[in-house]
Amino acid sequence: MGGITNPAEGYFKGGAWGWDGSQWRKLNLLFGYYDRLVETKSIADASAGANAINHTAVPTGEVWIVKGHNVLDSATAANAQLQLWDGTTAHVVNHYGALTIGQWSNFSKGDIVLKAGDLLICYFSGCTLHDVLQSSIWGYKMKVS
Repeated sequence: MGGITNPAEGYFKGGAWGWDGSQWRKLNLLFGYYDRLVETKSIADASAGANAINHTAVPTGEVWIVKGHNVLDSATAANAQLQLWDGTTAHVVNHYGALTIGQWSNFSKGDIVLKAGDLLICYFSGCTLHDVLQSSIWGYKMKVS
């Protein structure tokens, strides 16, 4: 690859470039740590039937990598789902089924990549009046331009 010294060449302009063995190519976004992501939200006095806990939406200029999710119903074996809201559709990421009363259920089977405007929703069904519900996410944040 030697002899690449001409700053007029395209691979010296804007962004990160990498040698693929035959030519220089612009690299895709490189995932890098900016800050940790830890958020727990709860409903202290749930309604009977269905309830939803909305986590914080990803702000402009960031990408969030969610590494795991915990969910809890302290009083009932309610059903729970983790959903990714993209501004139009709620996509089911994980269906927990009936929770074990008072025990955390965990999902950490792979990264969930969220872009600006996306948010995670923990949707509960089959709740009893006055249930205490909790949803916790963790991972890391990245700055993007």
